[in-house]
Amino acid sequence: MRRGGAVMAALVLLALPASARSTLLWPPSTDRPVDIAPADFAPPALAVGAAGEIYVALTRFATSGAVSVEVLRSLDDGVTYQPYGLFADPNLERNYSAPALVHVTGGPGGDALVLALLESTAHEFRMRIARTAAGGVPDWQLATVAVSPVIQEPALTLDPVDAGRVYLIYRAPRIEGSLDTALDFARSTDGGATWSEPLVVAAASVPSEITSAAMHAGPGGIVHIGWVDTRPGATRIVYRRHLAGGDPGQPFEPEVEIVSSQYRPETVRLAGDAGANVLAIYGTEDGVIRTAHSADSGATFTAPAIQLVGLLDWPDEFAAVGDGPYVLLIYRSGQTELWHLPVLAQNPAAASSPSIVSDDGEPARGLGLALWPGSGPAAVWLKREGPLGRPFVDAAWFGPTSAGEAGSQAAGPAHRLAVSPSPFQSGVVVDLLLAAPAPAARVAAYTAVGRLARLLHVGALPAGRSQFTWDGRDERGNALPAGVYYLTANLPTGAARTRAVRVP
Repeated sequence: MRRGGAVMAALVLLALPASARSTLLWPPSTDRPVDIAPADFAPPALAVGAAGEIYVALTRFATSGAVSVEVLRSLDDGVTYQPYGLFADPNLERNYSAPALVHVTGGPGGDALVLALLESTAHEFRMRIARTAAGGVPDWQLATVAVSPVIQEPALTLDPVDAGRVYLIYRAPRIEGSLDTALDFARSTDGGATWSEPLVVAAASVPSEITSAAMHAGPGGIVHIGWVDTRPGATRIVYRRHLAGGDPGQPFEPEVEIVSSQYRPETVRLAGDAGANVLAIYGTEDGVIRTAHSADSGATFTAPAIQLVGLLDWPDEFAAVGDGPYVLLIYRSGQTELWHLPVLAQNPAAASSPSIVSDDGEPARGLGLALWPGSGPAAVWLKREGPLGRPFVDAAWFGPTSAGEAGSQAAGPAHRLAVSPSPFQSGVVVDLLLAAPAPAARVAAYTAVGRLARLLHVGALPAGRSQFTWDGRDERGNALPAGVYYLTANLPTGAARTRAVRVP
């Protein structure tokens, strides 16, 4: 597996997907963009709001040596973006980088966007949390979690039951008689406003011996943390779990080796379903993506590992997130193609086929995946465009039916979601009945493999009946082929969905 990243140059034009033909210049300027290198941005962080809004945090490197974090928001599936925050010091006294992002809803203080970022000076790093109420005018509140000579790889995740619980891990040295690097864990119970004192999850005598830390919060307040052990001769992934929902008074369970392979693991991700199934998905030096499976909430992991993506597929960068009974894997193949692979969490060996996400020949880098109940998962990545190689953000939605679920389901205030006629040829009417007003809703059509076909509505909906029409065309106005399509209504309290069949 190749791991990208380098510090690079320039004031940039962030050009949005070609289908939109719109641009956003950040910072505002009338200057023409300059030719830039492929790595002006580090991989993006992504969060999905309760009604499907997309938040993207980008680390940008400038020729002056400054590193800043930009937050953008899209309300139309990534067609257009608006500024939502910029963390930068014009005097170059501080740099901001390496963001991780989550969207909190229903927690103490209401909806919020929580951003983990590193604030660095010439002498130290600060692990900073920036929090703002989501949806309105951003008013970021900064809090310091830790201070250290070096801090790396921050990651955030939410408790699946109580979104007010936010969990954080990061790597930092601990100077206690000797210079050791520790993987630290902290917890917030109020949506990121305040944080517990960090707990040590793992320690090593050399900073590079703990890499690719990953975290997953499962049902029952269990927090799963895994990392790659790179000590000389080591070819393993190590894992620890916490059984008390991150209660600072409870220690982590002892370390468990979940992967030991002749091929050196390089990157690991953790994901799971709504039950006791946990997957450790990892890439190895031979260029293969594999998984180790636990059916008992991480108490034990089975062997041998299962190959998900083989060497002939040229897998590179990848991301994974849980969605119902599945774990959704997004990976880059051959530098230009992005693929989507649903993996059954309780049986990852079950046969499944990947579907193409993007194959337009533009190199992609910096994959990010996020999931919010009722909104389904979203992916975001950075690509290049035009003769100047300008970077732009591209995004794809995978609806709640992304793994091929059939039939219809309803949750929260949605009493009924129906379509007529079905089968249809030239158009279909979507009929949504709500028992109570929905402050935010997102109605859309998806293909059978979960790609967004057409966005029909984003915004509030009243109680009672709302109707939407879909003419069987995509966002560009192109007629879509015959087949099965899923119509969904994503609400803050869940999702309602049904399907319709288009005939020639």
